[in-house]
Amino acid sequence: MLLAILSAGLSEPAPTDSKISQARIRQDLTELRSAFEDLHPDPYWRRPKGHFERRANAFVGAHPAGIPPAELFREVARFVVDYDDPHSWAFVPGWREHVTSGGKFFPVDIRFENGRAYVEGTGGHPELQVGQRCLSLNERSFVDLYREFRPLSGDRKDPYGEESLTTFFRRYWWRFYGPSDVFRLKVAGSDKSTRVVVVPAVDRTVFEAFTRQSVAPLTWRKIDADTALIEFRACVSADEIQKLAQPIFSEIKQRKFKYLIVDARLNSGGGDDGWRMLLNYLTDKPSTAYRGSSFRVTNRLKTLLGEERIRNGYQRSAWEAANGQWFRFEPAAPELTPPEPQPESFGGKWIVLSGRRTFSSGMSFVAAVKQYQLAPVIGQETGGRQVGYGQWVQVQLPHSKIAVAISTKQFTGIVPVKPGRGVPPDIAVRQPVDAVPYTATDATFLEAMKQLKR
Repeated sequence: MLLAILSAGLSEPAPTDSKISQARIRQDLTELRSAFEDLHPDPYWRRPKGHFERRANAFVGAHPAGIPPAELFREVARFVVDYDDPHSWAFVPGWREHVTSGGKFFPVDIRFENGRAYVEGTGGHPELQVGQRCLSLNERSFVDLYREFRPLSGDRKDPYGEESLTTFFRRYWWRFYGPSDVFRLKVAGSDKSTRVVVVPAVDRTVFEAFTRQSVAPLTWRKIDADTALIEFRACVSADEIQKLAQPIFSEIKQRKFKYLIVDARLNSGGGDDGWRMLLNYLTDKPSTAYRGSSFRVTNRLKTLLGEERIRNGYQRSAWEAANGQWFRFEPAAPELTPPEPQPESFGGKWIVLSGRRTFSSGMSFVAAVKQYQLAPVIGQETGGRQVGYGQWVQVQLPHSKIAVAISTKQFTGIVPVKPGRGVPPDIAVRQPVDAVPYTATDATFLEAMKQLKR
């Protein structure tokens, strides 16, 4: 889903050693609800307005003496989660300060499946393996950590929430449990034995290097003499995708591969021009990912963004619109975008892999491929929804200074599904929770190989 990140700026957070009074807690939560009502296209699609009023009143009433800002952040994060929109969230206070002050980071990616934790990325540590079960970190059980972090990252009924813990956990461990130079990670072996692996903390440079490596937008590998595989992990700009795709597809063509797997299971999104550029190398059929979109212009939105960003990011005439005026775009027939085939375009049989961690523009890529039968889609339903929200703006609560991202547009995907659902695959596969990609444990990959060579 197309995300235009429009920021209204972020002030310094409130001092962590002070308390926020009960009256100011009430004012912040009131402002939060007001901002959602002014900006979000459908804030009460999942839960009624009364739910948020009751929750705010109960929380305020429980703290007559006030609370520290960090505790209010936890409530604000949970409050935002209840709106059930993965493109709206609360920013963790102190991130910028931690980075600029030389703070340390936990370098290992932790993936959560059904409440259990697994190694997703080793962070370069030789004693760890992808798919390894994690039991505790610095003597804190992952069962308990899951309970603490889960409400801060997504709704219990939404797969996005559990999957987003991978990023959330690594980036924000320091915020809740203090900085550390060494992490003691207890893991389980294949024989059910346990051991503690000492993982040194890393500085910002190393942390960002691991992050870039784990989210390289487009890479490829040879599977066998006839088959190549492309890992499509991020929908970066069209120019970036083209720079990466041109040499990849040139070599695939030169080596005369007959089959191609495009793995979008870890594609968390970005922008639509990225996946459209990739399709130039895969098909000559036109497609689209969207049936329509809608947004509401309000005085608050105009104040946050200003005339130029309203005209360029929404609609030229939106600046003159009355407060509360809706703009809806849903043509009788979807507007298809024809690809521009490249000299290096692939001419063989290809398949797309999708999964619970396919979100936003990654989900849109899968939707276009499925709806217009560009290639079979194999795997699991996408975590990203077909009717969803995006193009967020940033607001700040007046007393706690907590920053919150709030979606301002609704997007209706091209694949007809029930509200709240993602794109279903053409061939559904039950994926083991401890699967290691492209091995005998990766059921989705094995099914793709089988389908390609039928």
